[in-house]
Amino acid sequence: MSGENSKERWGVLRRALLVTGAVSIAGCMDVGASETERTDADSELAPVDEEILELIDERMAIADEIGRIKAREGLPVEVPEQESVVLDRVADDATSEGVDPDLVRAVYRDLLEMSKDVQRRHVEDENSGEETVTE
Repeated sequence: MSGENSKERWGVLRRALLVTGAVSIAGCMDVGASETERTDADSELAPVDEEILELIDERMAIADEIGRIKAREGLPVEVPEQESVVLDRVADDATSEGVDPDLVRAVYRDLLEMSKDVQRRHVEDENSGEETVTE
């Protein structure tokens, strides 16, 4: 991934994490907040959510291809050392961007589990002799 593309994607994730924090804080928001204020905040979230979903979809497509390779080569889905590398990298990135690294690690743990679920389908299909059909 190019440096510029990486920065752009990090910006999207950073905004998402900041929004996640804002949503947590909003749960404690003054009950006197107007309906307009809540609607405005919701409308600001919609495009960010769309970007996040697009990136998750892209990540899962890559995980799908990795799963095909792992199945073909007989490689394990679980690679704890690689997961640690990813979690350490994103936590370091988060820290340098002023985002809570623990929050980023939690988000990425979920993303890694989703990726492994996608990969497992291929490995299980390879073991059963079936071909995985993806859309």
